[in-house]
Amino acid sequence: MLYDGYDCMTNPFPFIMKIVFNILFSLKAKNLINGLIYRIMKKNLLVHWAIEHGQYITGTDTPFEFYAHLKKHTLKGIEKNITCNVLLLAGEKDHYIPLRHYYILMKKIKNANTLTGRIFTQEEGGQEHCQIGNHTLAIDYIINWLNEKYKFYCT
Repeated sequence: MLYDGYDCMTNPFPFIMKIVFNILFSLKAKNLINGLIYRIMKKNLLVHWAIEHGQYITGTDTPFEFYAHLKKHTLKGIEKNITCNVLLLAGEKDHYIPLRHYYILMKKIKNANTLTGRIFTQEEGGQEHCQIGNHTLAIDYIINWLNEKYKFYCT
């Protein structure tokens, strides 16, 4: 479960680089950020795909614009407004969304009608993002949760 898009997309950076990146971003150092991200994209296929795809789906043209757009993709400060039934799912070794987002949301969502959480493990083959490698594990869990909460009786 994604808590904060900007945090998610800076998560792969080494600690020191993340600090430098955040400083550059707060200074709106567009050219430095774009150059830095383009350099990382050349060396890391996952980052390349994530930035390129992120720019595509957000309609942004540069990495800086993409990260600026991501600042809007957050649940920070609005967790209290979540009042429906909530199902949070996570993979213990998700390469994309940090597992800490799951724990943050489990702690901060306090007004939900119900809050159910599930971390899929490597042992069961569901540890990756969106349970790649064992989709049926997550699908079955979601269907069972929907049946329990809403009596859909999906099979």
